Amino acid sequence: MPRNRVIYQSEALFNTNDFVDVTASTPQTGALFVNQFSRVQSCNYNFNIARRDVNQFGNLAAIDRLILEQPTVGLDFTYLLTDMANEKNLGFSINTTGTSLSDISSPAATISCLSGILTSGFVNTKNYFIRTVSEGNDASAFATDTSSTNTVGSTIGLGNGFLTNYSVNAAVGDFPTTSVSLECLNMNFSNGNSGFAPGVTSAGNIAGGVFSLPQSATNPNSENSLGKISALRHGDISFSLSKTQGQSYGGTDLTTSAAIQNFSISMGLTRTPLQKIGSKYAFSREIDFPVTVTLSVTALVQDLTTGNLVDLVNTDGLYDAVIKLAAPAVANTTNVANEGVGYVLKRLNLESQDFSSSIGANKEVTLTFSTQVGSPQQTDRGLFMLETLPLS
Repeated sequence: MPRNRVIYQSEALFNTNDFVDVTASTPQTGALFVNQFSRVQSCNYNFNIARRDVNQFGNLAAIDRLILEQPTVGLDFTYLLTDMANEKNLGFSINTTGTSLSDISSPAATISCLSGILTSGFVNTKNYFIRTVSEGNDASAFATDTSSTNTVGSTIGLGNGFLTNYSVNAAVGDFPTTSVSLECLNMNFSNGNSGFAPGVTSAGNIAGGVFSLPQSATNPNSENSLGKISALRHGDISFSLSKTQGQSYGGTDLTTSAAIQNFSISMGLTRTPLQKIGSKYAFSREIDFPVTVTLSVTALVQDLTTGNLVDLVNTDGLYDAVIKLAAPAVANTTNVANEGVGYVLKRLNLESQDFSSSIGANKEVTLTFSTQVGSPQQTDRGLFMLETLPLS
């Protein structure tokens, strides 16, 4: 019987390092080559082919339409933020603190989130896979697809994936969510959960290698024997902003207690494809620097502080933000309750302060800050990601 539809229960998202044979049973020493993303909420992928017309005198229509540039392959997905396992899969460098959320602080942030991507090629580019099992089955309970007609599952592979955007959003009444965008070079389709890897070389040839995806898990990459928490909640988030240099701004002061309604962290990684004569595909897609990280915070307007924009222009201020997302306390699972993740943003500059007021709504203010990501040796600025260790 032909398949009628595909829904979320039958899908799972994985990635692997590029240009290698990758299977669940043979990871390369020192690196986990097959990784599953947890708590995925949406996943979209596409490709677009740009063609160039070949015209000449004497013919009205083009005599040919050639592919002069490599196809554009896009992948974006969102997931609920629970720990830093997905961030590790993406290639980010994570600071590990002690066994308590109180250890998440600005001094603990010493490794820039882009350190690994900047210094290691296999972290910079990865292959991504969307595995679909046969209709009506949970992907987390389906080990191996059969090869019989109309019951076999399938896998869509996206090769040479480069991270282009990372953002985190949290708001009152909702779960903290992370959104990711990538640019890839190739897309292929395979029956079952194994096949040829989708990576390509700069010459436009298949890079070689095969993949074999494992059964997906409900709580993949869990560092705790009790499993992952299901989701984080807005009531377990703490936000602090401290002035480290210069003049304070007037209006709403987030360095004191503020009724914050939502915040977002966004980091765009614009990339330039590097090509050469004789290559049909880019041999690399390098990040365009500087990389700017934006922090946007919306809060209810309460008591205003004194200040003057002129003073801010004359003596600009710098701020550090520490955001802690604690795991909710769960009965008889003290290990899980001690876990948590955090974001530290250093050397923030205030970019804007926007007040909004209307009938029937509380007056709100949105403040936007920005900073730049430094090199692995610059620990005094940029975005830092932290996690706590679960208790043994």
